[in-house]
Amino acid sequence: LAPLLADLRRDTGVELVMDYRGTMAATAELNRGFDLAWLSTSRFLRLRDAEPQLTTSIMLSPLVLGVKAGQAAKLGPQPTWADIADHAAAGELRDGMADPHVSGTGMAALIGVATAAAGTGAALRPEDVRCDRIQGFLAGRAFDAPDVTEEYVRREHEVGGLVAPESAILALNASGRLREPLEVVYPRDGIVLADYPLMLVKPDKRAVYDRVVQWLRTPSAQRAIMDR
Repeated sequence: LAPLLADLRRDTGVELVMDYRGTMAATAELNRGFDLAWLSTSRFLRLRDAEPQLTTSIMLSPLVLGVKAGQAAKLGPQPTWADIADHAAAGELRDGMADPHVSGTGMAALIGVATAAAGTGAALRPEDVRCDRIQGFLAGRAFDAPDVTEEYVRREHEVGGLVAPESAILALNASGRLREPLEVVYPRDGIVLADYPLMLVKPDKRAVYDRVVQWLRTPSAQRAIMDR
């Protein structure tokens, strides 16, 4: 985000000092002195009935699975989250995924697996959750480093894929740092969208919030976000 934040300061005079942490961790600590929050999603705040009243979606990226070509062939065309869990349980898929205790991405992947395994076609209820399917999915997790893309680059030779936002996988492919590019797999039973809302935590910062949102949603800023 550094280049984007520098452009924001140049054009608006607003300097955002960022405190980077996982979505789940930030959700639990939102009221500890922060003026604004920019998380991957506000869904987990909504579940706690703690979502700030003013939120604005800034960008969109689906949660997907990025895998090497050979791994993609084993999974077959358009696998479900349950299929992915079964391959992991059988030792046929080792991937990197962020810790669901800390990261919204990791938690969203677990929700996808649990929903697919339930097979109800409805919102997930506690009684629908099959722990065996979730445990099978987690059996394939090779690492849960804070920065899963960096860890994947270091361990590419021993890991078959990565659970991450599509934007992160596309950026990794474009970086030239991989020996083998990753194929993006969109589970056919649905994907969770990260909409990266900017949220006003402290109402007295409304004027600053409005300036930042207005700038981030300009065509030039949106183009920069997409390109970077």
